[in-house]
Order: sequence, then structure tokens, then C-alpha cells
Amino acid sequence: MERDARVQKSSIYEPRAPQKRYQRKLSSSKVGLAGASPMYAEIPHVRRSKSQQAREKMTVMMLSEDPEYLLHIWIQSEEYPLQNYEMVKVRNRIVSLLRKQCGEAVQADDMERLCEIVAKTEEMLLMLRITTTAPWFKKAKQLLIDRDAEMNGSP
Repeated sequence: MERDARVQKSSIYEPRAPQKRYQRKLSSSKVGLAGASPMYAEIPHVRRSKSQQAREKMTVMMLSEDPEYLLHIWIQSEEYPLQNYEMVKVRNRIVSLLRKQCGEAVQADDMERLCEIVAKTEEMLLMLRITTTAPWFKKAKQLLIDRDAEMNGSP
């Protein structure tokens, strides 16, 4: 306890400087420098780059459940300073939404809606340069062909 009484604080605000270096206390600086200043450096808000802004905007747009809206974004991809792999996420989101819509129409057994969705899906997949041989898409088309054959009376 007596030893603690001999250790002095070091600060420019105190009248006496410490007599020995080992007695100097570290500052409360967040930068990590030892010294007399109780202040720390404030780092101002850093400006975001255009690609960071576009990435954040794209993240918000990806929440949309409308594949036509996302297709419009994908077509205008040169407006966004993003890498190709980031635009592939938009493409994959469009395909997943189309797949979801096809599945819902098949489960609801709504052939008119399924016919519209299959036509729209085929058009969008060709615009996105994606093959139309995906199993879920082939299954939906085959279901339409089978239903059409039943309606026409062909076995």
C-alpha cells in the first residue's frame, strides 16, 4: 500500500511531472499511444464508394418478390458499378422466384396461371441466357402438355 502511494499520475494537467518513466500511467487514448493526453482521435465518417452505395441499393432491391422488376434491374446492370458475380445474385434470385411461382401454380392445380408463368419463365430464362432444361421447368411444361392432351382426348 505504501508503494502505491509513491506512484504518481502523469498528465499535462498535473503540476508535477513523474520523476521516473516507469511511474507514468498510460493514457486513455483509443489510438493506443502512451502519453499525457486524455483525449483520443476521432475518425470522421468515411464516404462510401459508388460501388458500396450500389451494393447496398442492390441488397434492398433484392428483397422484391417480383421477378419482372428484378429482370429490369438486371437488364440495366451497366448503371450499377458492380462486379459480374454480384449481378449473378440478381439472376439467381429471379430464377428462384420463377421456380417458386411455378411450384405454387402446380400445387394450386391452376393450369391457366401455370401456362402464363411457364410462358413468362421461358421468355425470362432466354433473356437471362439460362438454359430452359432445368428439371423444375421441364416438369411444369410436361404437366401442361399432359393436361392439354387430356383435354383434347388424346391418350
